[in-house]
Amino acid sequence: VIEQAIANAKLAGLQAWLDDGRLRFDAIDARAATPPGPTGTIVSNPPYGEQSAPRSASVPAMMSSVGDRLKQEFAGWDAWFLTSDRQLPKQMRLQETRKTVLFNGPLECRFFRFELVAGGYRPRAVPVKSEV
Repeated sequence: VIEQAIANAKLAGLQAWLDDGRLRFDAIDARAATPPGPTGTIVSNPPYGEQSAPRSASVPAMMSSVGDRLKQEFAGWDAWFLTSDRQLPKQMRLQETRKTVLFNGPLECRFFRFELVAGGYRPRAVPVKSEV
């Protein structure tokens, strides 16, 4: 996928941006990402959970962790996420600043934009299991 994205960028006339680092493509664990600079733009097409039935419960938990990381490390950045999950902003605990409806093949999706600002870390409450 990365190789195809690079090839498409070259076809779009962006070779100079690739050469000087203004444009780069990475496949990383976003829950552990660190910014390469003070500002930038992230574009992501995360897993939707559409592939499994019922939908995977791990996707919302993962996106919650990604949202935490973005708030902690990427203040000053913009992030765009393409997803069919309309609950993504809520899962990430981020307020979208733009939402564009589009289709990814047959799937109706949203392209959410988030302007990232520094956020405080508030540990989530851990549910307590009561024994009866």
